[in-house]
This record gives sequence, C-alpha cells and structure tokens, in this order.
Amino acid sequence: MVLPKARNPPESVGRDDRLRAAAILRKTISAKFHMSFSPAFTPSWSDVERYKRLRSLGKDLNHRMVQTIPRETLHAVGEAIGILHKGVLVFETEDMSGVLVDCCLYDWPREGKSRVQQYAETRTLAPGSEEHELLQAYLRAEYRILVPQARWRGAGVYFADAFSADQFFVMDIGLSQSPLHPEMALASRIIPLAACGASS
Repeated sequence: MVLPKARNPPESVGRDDRLRAAAILRKTISAKFHMSFSPAFTPSWSDVERYKRLRSLGKDLNHRMVQTIPRETLHAVGEAIGILHKGVLVFETEDMSGVLVDCCLYDWPREGKSRVQQYAETRTLAPGSEEHELLQAYLRAEYRILVPQARWRGAGVYFADAFSADQFFVMDIGLSQSPLHPEMALASRIIPLAACGASS
C-alpha cells in the first residue's frame, strides 16, 4: 500500500522548466502507457480499514515531525521555492503549505540527514507495531511523477511511474472518487506500505 503527500510543484518553477516537463510527460505517457494494464494487487476492505488506521497515525506523526521544523528553516525553504515575500510566507493555493512542509522534512538536510531521519533516530518504537511500520515507511518515501491507470472506487488508484514505468496501487480514498484523465500526471511523495503505497 502507498500513501500520497505534497502534490503540486512550486509556483516558482520557471515557464521554460514547466514547458520542458510537460513535453517530457507527454512523450513518456504516449510511449509507455498505451499498454495493457494488469494489476498485481487487489485491495480488500480490510486493506482499506488498515489504511484508515495508518492514515490517522500518519496525521499524528506528521504533526509531531512538523513541530521539529524551526522558523528559520521554513523561511529558508519558502525563499527557495519562491513563496517568501518580504519575510512573509504567501500560499497562493492550499497545496503549497503541504509542499513547503514536505520540502522541509525531506529535501532540506541538516548535517547530512533529513528531518525525518533525525526524528526517527530519536524515537524508539516497538518493532512490529503499526507506528514502527509507518515511520520506517516514511524513511523510504519517494517523490514520483504518477500517471493514472485505473481507479478502485472507495480504495485508491492504480498508477504507473512516468519515468520507470513501474506500476503500483496508491491507497487514497479521495483520489479514488475523483475523475482522473489518462494524460494527467500527479506529483506526490509516495510512502510504501506492504503491497501498495499511500500518498502523504
């Protein structure tokens, strides 16, 4: 199972960068994904209930990790992604706050380690517990560009990675109920859990 995270690219990305990225995605989608789709994982209702528990635990875990981010890091990352204006963080869309936090936790290392890694090193959780499994999954999280393949209503979406063509199931109830265009791409950090993943 996979959980999803920050979903939109920073608005500060230049126009030429966006055009190049769009061209790459169109080429990738047309070349790789007009193929037969054969899912390797079928979600059960017990998987959905487990996802709901982990999602709730994940919200608590995110909250605790966010509390470790100092104000100066928030401002430094905000400046880097173009949302700090005259010392004030300006979020033009709701998703941008998630992008900021995601960058702080994963992409702004301190002493060679991300804040997620540093947080994990200071916590002792019982091996085999859902809390331990979730934190270990956070350490393996990857940012991916995803192309939708099929929906499983009430559970999640089958995706293919836009660059590796890896296919996997992302558990996300909200996404499973949203219309997904076959040539749309979703940028999200994916948290690997057992046979599928979840968006953060």
